[in-house]
Amino acid sequence: MTEKSEKPCIACGADIPHQAILCNQCSSYQSAWKNQLRYIANVIGVFSVAAGAIIFILSALPQVRQVVAWRDQVQVLTFASNKPIAMANTGDGGVFVTDIHISGVKPSGSDFSQIERFGNWWNQDKSLPLIGQKAHLPI
Repeated sequence: MTEKSEKPCIACGADIPHQAILCNQCSSYQSAWKNQLRYIANVIGVFSVAAGAIIFILSALPQVRQVVAWRDQVQVLTFASNKPIAMANTGDGGVFVTDIHISGVKPSGSDFSQIERFGNWWNQDKSLPLIGQKAHLPI
């Protein structure tokens, strides 16, 4: 080929045909703005993948916490000796209640100096529903 039909590549300097759009050595466009556009597109792509990975990890943290640090928490809402016990499960999953033991102190008569301890067991095989729901256990 003659000297006029070839030109150097703007990126690697290899001899390429004068009307070439892409270098066959380095795959670089011969227009600078196209190379800059390709670079910017690659940078945006990398940041998009990184942002997607961060968002995925942040959205998965509650499930990871449940697996790593499971929380059982049952709260007694109401209790009266002759009425059902109302309980709420505010933990991470379902809870199966087999025994309930409630103990405390009660005054005997009108004299509060004599405090009598009490304790009762209820054997009720009841399953408490998932978070935020209530169950009534009969005595």
